[in-house]
Amino acid sequence: MKSIGTSIFYCILGVSAWLSGFLINVVNKVTRNGEGKGWLDGANLNKSHLDRFYWLLSVIGLLWFLNYAYWANKCVCRYNSGTVIEDVKRSPKRETDTI
Repeated sequence: MKSIGTSIFYCILGVSAWLSGFLINVVNKVTRNGEGKGWLDGANLNKSHLDRFYWLLSVIGLLWFLNYAYWANKCVCRYNSGTVIEDVKRSPKRETDTI
């Protein structure tokens, strides 16, 4: 089971690395101006717009969080309180119990 978990972890890590490269290429293609350089083109970070890229990542993260919050609020926790009470009644009382 441990090897399966490790394999899944590395698989997700590989897919996320591939998706990050894909996102960088998409951002460069979309943000090209008249000079032919996008936000992340070139080796000079002073001329690149790395700050805009990080703002884009922040907005994407915020959208994912809002998506999570929406679905978490729609989810209703349902449990049968009768079975919990029955289990408590059936369990033997221990000396450490104070109730």
